[in-house]
Amino acid sequence: WIRFGSFEFAYLGNEKASSIQNLADFVIAQNYPQLQNKPERYIQLYQNIVQNTAHLIALWQSVGFVHGVMNTDNMSIMGLSIDYGPYGFMERFDSSFVPNLSDYEGRYSYQNQPFIAQWNLTNLSKIFTHIANTQSIDAITNEFMKTFKQAYTTKMQQKLGLIEPHKEDRILIKSLLQALQTDEIDYTLFFYYLSRNNQERLNQMAKASLASWLKKYQERIANTPLDDRLDLMQQHNPKYILRETMLNVAISKANANDFSTIEELLKIVQNPYDEHKEHEDFLTPSPKIMGCSCSS
Repeated sequence: WIRFGSFEFAYLGNEKASSIQNLADFVIAQNYPQLQNKPERYIQLYQNIVQNTAHLIALWQSVGFVHGVMNTDNMSIMGLSIDYGPYGFMERFDSSFVPNLSDYEGRYSYQNQPFIAQWNLTNLSKIFTHIANTQSIDAITNEFMKTFKQAYTTKMQQKLGLIEPHKEDRILIKSLLQALQTDEIDYTLFFYYLSRNNQERLNQMAKASLASWLKKYQERIANTPLDDRLDLMQQHNPKYILRETMLNVAISKANANDFSTIEELLKIVQNPYDEHKEHEDFLTPSPKIMGCSCSS
């Protein structure tokens, strides 16, 4: 539960260097013991924080999760998801999706999450320069976006069953997102049906842009064994996310002292990649006009 903000708090003390160093030593002892007694342990600690954050944001983006309030006090030095604000999972793909209805400017939108993470790390880097070489810290910070893009591309290749990576895959991924947005396609359901090779469902949801993309995709996977591709995809494409409709039913029943839907949702979200066929009514996308603001 140590946050970027914890280091900012240490920075406020009169003995900045010693306060920051004491906190860094505590973090290393608790969370990164392999770095103890290393001569450049503070540089390596910061490098671990940057890498873990990059992989966390890549995972969020790959499943359409939006944290809601990514200030420095809500960012973990372990690269964990903590202290969600009004959070949400994107349903119809929309790069500007904001689950926090009070975030009028979209500061913490889906598309902004990588850049906000980098901004937070830049603030953290200034604090680490009091206990580590400035040039080394700055160089690590500058590697964040590259690390994130690599991790994100890998996640998306796994979701698409692209077992042998190609240089052109980033173009394929980008064009898919554009098609999903243009055709207003449910992000999770698209990948779920794709990972089950459910051509009927895919054809039902595909409009012009997505239909065109699917042809390119078929060309890309032409030489990939179907079973291998589907096996990889099913490990990285959840069937269920927390949808507004699901939560509204659960809250309504709970207010009437009926917690059955909460128990069902708990079972589902603990195993979102499983079929749970008895709960397929939860696959229905929320109405387009519905807002979000699901508070943790």
